[in-house]
Amino acid sequence: MSRTRLLRPKIAELLSRGTVPIGARLLYYALLPIADDEGRLIGNHRYIANRVFPNDPDILDKLPAWLSSLENDLRLIHRYHVGGVNYIEITDWHTQRVAHPTPSSLPAPAQQNDLFDEVALARAKRGEP
Repeated sequence: MSRTRLLRPKIAELLSRGTVPIGARLLYYALLPIADDEGRLIGNHRYIANRVFPNDPDILDKLPAWLSSLENDLRLIHRYHVGGVNYIEITDWHTQRVAHPTPSSLPAPAQQNDLFDEVALARAKRGEP
């Protein structure tokens, strides 16, 4: 569900550093209102394009690079997969103030330790150290 979100002044400073494309900056601002109250949203490119830039026919070509910039250069988002579905988590979501938060219906990303434990468990089952 879309909600009204406030933008922190410091985020403009962060987004203007380095060589982050202006499209990636706009994308970040546009992701905030479509994220749920825990900062998660569906990460399907077509879904994002239709919600954020509905009348731009070239957006699907640009979106992967912009998302990569937000994730890898600025670490403002985290992309993850659960059950074959792509999701995005806004990493600095804790700075948002949500008056009456609704629990997310989207799955949370696996914790790094959980992933490590799954790998260790699989190795143990195979008899590997």
